[in-house]
Amino acid sequence: MRTLLTRDWSGILLAATAYAALSLAHNGYVFGLADHAIHLPFLQQAAGLSTAKDDPLLAAAHHHHSLFWILQGPGARLFGLSHWTAIAHAITLVATGASIYLLSLQVTGNKVAACLSLALLAPSQFALGGARTLDPLLLNRGAALPIELLAISALATGRTRSCFLLLGFAANIHVPSAAALSAALFSLHWLSIPSYNGAQSRRKALLAPLFCPL
Repeated sequence: MRTLLTRDWSGILLAATAYAALSLAHNGYVFGLADHAIHLPFLQQAAGLSTAKDDPLLAAAHHHHSLFWILQGPGARLFGLSHWTAIAHAITLVATGASIYLLSLQVTGNKVAACLSLALLAPSQFALGGARTLDPLLLNRGAALPIELLAISALATGRTRSCFLLLGFAANIHVPSAAALSAALFSLHWLSIPSYNGAQSRRKALLAPLFCPL
């Protein structure tokens, strides 16, 4: 907690905002296309803006378990669907930039290296599975990314309980990515535990499923 309070949050926010601006300039922004065309009806329904009760896409919402659309409901009603998704996408990019900066700073201990990480990761890159490292549209996997990066940072600094709590919350946003990362960090955590305090430390890893009610 003391480390968090002593962070240079103005500098972190500035670096994260620059990352978001660079990402938007390089990757662009898309509304209503690709996966967005599937997800928007879910958001419309959660915000009470949907008028098409027989839309077959709404039936698919039961197979996309996430609090992502429910949490966005108030914002969508207040700003309108198109404006809100643009705002939320920008917020997500800033949060991702801040998480990358903090993790890079933790690994390298160098602010210049942390800023370089932001510059290198802002342009979207092709990843395995046909996805990209950053989407040019607001999706739940993108919203879960900064939470998952913070979970990695927490485990690296020995904050096991915080790590798996964060992964549990991330799973309520995007189950597939959070589940994959949980498996990786769970295994890493178990393999790194000394035998003399194994039982107590291993129990902390069980917090992730407890915060995944979906």
